[in-house]
Amino acid sequence: MANLIPTNVADEFRRLLAESRGFKAKRAAARRWVYTILVGRFTANWWDKNSEKLLSEMKVIEGEVLG
Repeated sequence: MANLIPTNVADEFRRLLAESRGFKAKRAAARRWVYTILVGRFTANWWDKNSEKLLSEMKVIEGEVLG
C-alpha cells in the first residue's frame, strides 16, 4: 500500500525534524504541522480513519531523521 502522507508533506516534515535537533517541543510542533496540513487537505474524519497508519509513517520518518 502506498504512503498516506504525500511526498511534499513528508519532505517538509523531515526538514522540520532536522531543524528541531531532537528538542521535544520542536518535534511536537513538526507533528502538529503535519496534522494541520493533512486535516486541512483531507478532513478530520479522514485523519481519524487513517490515524494509526499515519502515525506509524510519521514514526518511521522520525527514525530516519533523528536516528
